[in-house]
Order: sequence, then structure tokens, then C-alpha cells
Amino acid sequence: MVKTLGDSASELGGGHARHLAVRYLTEDVAPWLNGKYTLATGKELFAAASQLAHLAGWMAQDEGDNSDLQGIAQGYYAHAYSLADEAGDPELAATALRGLAVQCINLGYRAEAVQLSEACVNYGRNLPNPRAVLLQRHARPCRSPGR
Repeated sequence: MVKTLGDSASELGGGHARHLAVRYLTEDVAPWLNGKYTLATGKELFAAASQLAHLAGWMAQDEGDNSDLQGIAQGYYAHAYSLADEAGDPELAATALRGLAVQCINLGYRAEAVQLSEACVNYGRNLPNPRAVLLQRHARPCRSPGR
């Protein structure tokens, strides 16, 4: 679902299918999170839910620049982070923090963006995945002298 909805959002814009992603997350995925499952299945479920929540955040952010949509995006990014943390998945946690950091940059909250970027780098520091290393490089805060 994340791939299908993400492809749709990439092609048609974030607002096009956000309602579908949110409905799937709240009506289908959320009850599963409260179910009974093995530890391994739970980690996979929470990781998948984190990806979907992150996508919902991106969709809201892409949908428009008004404060309501940005607040909705922030909530989904924070939820994606919590789900990733519950899954024990530092790469997804770093990705969620990166979403929050990018949003802070776009909204002009530079100090908060730097803090989130540093947290993102800390999560990604020991990941062996080459994609995670790339994520770490993009998340690393740039500081100019005197700041």
C-alpha cells in the first residue's frame, strides 16, 4: 500500500490520495497494531505502519503550505518516528526525523532543524545499509562559522 499510494502521490500530488492513506492507517492498520502477534511480526507491522504514517505526513506537506496542513504533516512524521522506535528500526526513525527536519527548514525553524538533523545522524550512525549512510550525509547539519 505504501508503494501504491506513494506512486500515486508522486504522480498526482500529495493531496490526491492522502485521505486513502489516512483511512487505511486508521481503519485497517491501527487495529492490527493492537492485536496479538509474535515479536518479529510486531516489529514488521510497526515498521510498515511507520512507513505509511511517514507517507501521510509527506502527502500533507506536499498538499499545501498552510499551517493546518503543515501541522498535520508534523503529527504524522512524529507518529512515524514513534512507530519506528517501537519497531526498533533506527533507519525508519532517522527517516521520520529527517522529514521533521526538512519541514522545519521549509518553515524557517533553523535551530529545531539542526537538532532534528543531529538526532537523525545519531540514529543512522551505525547502520550498515548504504542507503542509510546516504541518509546520514543528507541529514548532517551544515553550520557556518559563528553559528
